[in-house]
Amino acid sequence: MREPQGDPTPLTWEIPAAALSATVVLLGLGLPAGQALAHLVADGVLAWPHHRVLDSVVGLARGHPGRGLPSGAGYAPTWLVYGCVTVAEVALLLALLGVGSAWRRILGTASETGMASRSEIGAVLGRRSLLRRTAVIRPDLARSTLRLWRRR
Repeated sequence: MREPQGDPTPLTWEIPAAALSATVVLLGLGLPAGQALAHLVADGVLAWPHHRVLDSVVGLARGHPGRGLPSGAGYAPTWLVYGCVTVAEVALLLALLGVGSAWRRILGTASETGMASRSEIGAVLGRRSLLRRTAVIRPDLARSTLRLWRRR
């Protein structure tokens, strides 16, 4: 006889490491996204560092906005670049918090698991159906349950 297989969900470091990696990548991409937004506001042109994203991230982190952008990108003031970077980072953080909250509610520790309540079962199956199947559902209580329902 085969033993039942365990839960295939990994309960080790893989999921937190993937979540942390995704968070770092998304927040890192928030820097050039904010810079692109600043250029869009200032010049009306979306300036994205196509093949030099890492150069752009490093340049923004070191205080050199504009590094990694195409040569015809135009100019956006430093205060506008860092203001838009802040807006982009806050928006990403709020989105990540929303995703984390939804995950916790649906799959995580706040999810409701287990048996349905008495009222939920009654709403889904109906009172008559439950009474007909009392002997199958709870054979130990079948006689006493039928007596109680007949008194009503």
